[in-house]
Amino acid sequence: YAYTLDWGTVIHDGNGKPVRMIGIMLDNTEQKKSELKLQKSEHRFRRYFELGLIGMATTSVEKGWLDFNDTLRNMFGYSREEFIELTWEDLTHPEDKEADINQFNRVINGEIDGYSMEKRFFHRDGSIVYAHISANAIRKTGGTVDHFVAIILDITDLKLAEEALLENEKDYIRIQEEAHFGSWNLDLVKNKLDWSDENYRIFGMPSERPSNTYERFLEIVHPDDVEYVNNKWTAAVNDNEPYDIEHRLLIDGQIKWVREAARIVHNEEGKAIKGVGITEDITDRKLMEEELLKARKLESVGLLAGGIAHDFNNILTGIFGNIQLAKTELPSDHAAFSYIQNAGQALEKATKLTQQLLTFAKGGDPIIETIDIEQVIKDSIRFSLSGSNVKTTINIPENLWQVKADKGQLSQVITNLVINADHAMPEGGTLTFEAENIKGFDNNLNSLFSENVVKLNIIDEGSGISEESQKQIFDPYFSTKEAGSGLGLATVHSIINKHNGHISVVSELGVGTTFTIYLPADTSVHQTTETTTSEISEKSDSRTGHILLMDDDEMILDLSTEMIKTFGYTVEISSDGKDAIEKYISAKKCGDPFDVVIMDLTIPGGMGGKETMHKLLAIDPEVKVIVSSGYSTDPVIAKYREYGFKSRLVKPFQMDDLRKELSRLLEQG
Repeated sequence: YAYTLDWGTVIHDGNGKPVRMIGIMLDNTEQKKSELKLQKSEHRFRRYFELGLIGMATTSVEKGWLDFNDTLRNMFGYSREEFIELTWEDLTHPEDKEADINQFNRVINGEIDGYSMEKRFFHRDGSIVYAHISANAIRKTGGTVDHFVAIILDITDLKLAEEALLENEKDYIRIQEEAHFGSWNLDLVKNKLDWSDENYRIFGMPSERPSNTYERFLEIVHPDDVEYVNNKWTAAVNDNEPYDIEHRLLIDGQIKWVREAARIVHNEEGKAIKGVGITEDITDRKLMEEELLKARKLESVGLLAGGIAHDFNNILTGIFGNIQLAKTELPSDHAAFSYIQNAGQALEKATKLTQQLLTFAKGGDPIIETIDIEQVIKDSIRFSLSGSNVKTTINIPENLWQVKADKGQLSQVITNLVINADHAMPEGGTLTFEAENIKGFDNNLNSLFSENVVKLNIIDEGSGISEESQKQIFDPYFSTKEAGSGLGLATVHSIINKHNGHISVVSELGVGTTFTIYLPADTSVHQTTETTTSEISEKSDSRTGHILLMDDDEMILDLSTEMIKTFGYTVEISSDGKDAIEKYISAKKCGDPFDVVIMDLTIPGGMGGKETMHKLLAIDPEVKVIVSSGYSTDPVIAKYREYGFKSRLVKPFQMDDLRKELSRLLEQG
């Protein structure tokens, strides 16, 4: 086809009748083709404009909307009639208007030809529409802006997804911090270290400190751990090794333990650019682990001490017995008598030291006896305040009742409290002991209290204990001392409870502390019952008795046999439980039964006292048995009656102890 452009004129005759036409014909094919292409392009643009997935609009600076597509108005939820009445300003979120106006003015002023930005708009239902807008100016001749062409992309779903991710990250950080985890990241390019607020809390630093660096972090790492931390971090960054370590911090003289775990972020070239990690305060766990280790060591020491003490107490029993037997053969004015007596007193001190070691190392159920509490206080002061500048005052009435307690464990209680008081008064002061009898004690402190108790106050003039710490002072692993184990007062509390007693504390900062202890009283006697070396002048007791003695130690058998014969009784010996049972049955059949049996609790490789007692009770429910042992902390010794025994002898026992127990049981008939 060819397109032409025709132009012509008509020639008329004299009467006005048209007689010819004269014209020009031009070939317009190329122009017509161009016009058709343009129409086709405009049609295609209009089609894209109306049906496109992207919002499009043209706006006049003066008149507002020139045109917009349905995608745009649907984006905001309006009909065409409603939307045409609105402006960009009507749709824009108030907080984004200023930025939008600034960009618009820059275009009007000729600084830029267009702009691209993210904006928030309002939907017809009031919800937020997030959109990315690109606007370009169409200028008139001379450069004045005639109108804008804008493309608007709805990115609401993308933004909501980003916000959800951000919230998840915030939740993660919150959960971490609630679990006492701090978070941090180290920009390896800029060497900038950012900490979360929880990290500052863990480190004990104010959060307004200036920007940190890795080197600054190393300044708070314990000097002994710096090389270890630095080597681990270097290996993680350079060799991609895992970074999950435990180390110490030293901040203002205080040691803290932390666990740190991190991952290294690399760029596309594989270069390490960032470290992201967490910090956990594990100080309490480390302290518990240390105390558990101490407790296990203490338990091991206790087992070792118990074994040694058993053998040592057998030896002491032998020495005691031989010294006392020697005294019975010497007149009191003999030149050697005083030396023998002094040796006996020295042995008593050795015995106390052994018992104190066992009580401290192993503990156990108390061996209750009648105790002079004043003597325990004086011994504890002498033991604990040697070389101290602390003065002591003891205000104890003469008629103070004695208490029912384990002497070794009660000594441990008093000693611990005395040492604590000494530490609380580094510049010196007075430590006061007050005691009183309380008859008919009626209190809800302990439902197991006896009617009569002895109340003991231990008062110092030290630095005092805060009200908050007083609530926890008897808790295991709690200590107000920097180097304290947190076990001392917990042990004190445990011992007092095992005695059916009660302990409490009252303290005021800067004034002092008072510990108050209540213990069950024995009102039958007022004089000390501390064992003394008796002068046994009688060669025999007025009564007769047939005694069976069982022990694995030959020295104890020989010595005890001599003692029993000295009392005037007959005695047979046995080295283990099986032999003892056979002899007991045989003596009973022969009409010469044993009146009392003395049995060692522990027989290595043989039947010991506990098992033998069980079998003897089956044979004779009325059997009278004294249990003896060098293991003073064994529960059988502490609660001997529950196992069927009538009495006990704790090694090293003395001659007078053996005589009294035998005499008491024989008198019972």
